[in-house]
Amino acid sequence: MSSVKAVADQVEGQLLEDVIPNPVTHYGKSKFLAEEYILSKPIPKGQLPKFTTQTLSVKRGTYTSLDDEGGHVIKEANAGFVSPAEDPLSLAENILIAENTNMQSMEAIGSNAIAYYQKEFERESLLSKLEIILQSHSL
Repeated sequence: MSSVKAVADQVEGQLLEDVIPNPVTHYGKSKFLAEEYILSKPIPKGQLPKFTTQTLSVKRGTYTSLDDEGGHVIKEANAGFVSPAEDPLSLAENILIAENTNMQSMEAIGSNAIAYYQKEFERESLLSKLEIILQSHSL
């Protein structure tokens, strides 16, 4: 769950991953149902999750658990640390690696992210690519 409210309306002590969601308020219940709905929908093959481009658009590296296109793009861009989806141990290892990576290397990863975003996803870049495709089909 990405929202504390979807799990519990009040938290005493630490809220851990193994807590069974039990929201009480209408707000908490609606957050829980919304997250259940979102989690029930698979990302279609070949689709790039929106947050992947958002992550690349800021000059900061990332660590994430992604399969398919999202993970491929982060790896191709050398813009962060990718672990397989649903593999919390691998994600934890990547977080530790990121925490122990020197600042200069992390800055380089951030620079890779923004450079990849500018090359592949910025409006002007996309329009140029579209023009080339359209020109090649109009001949």
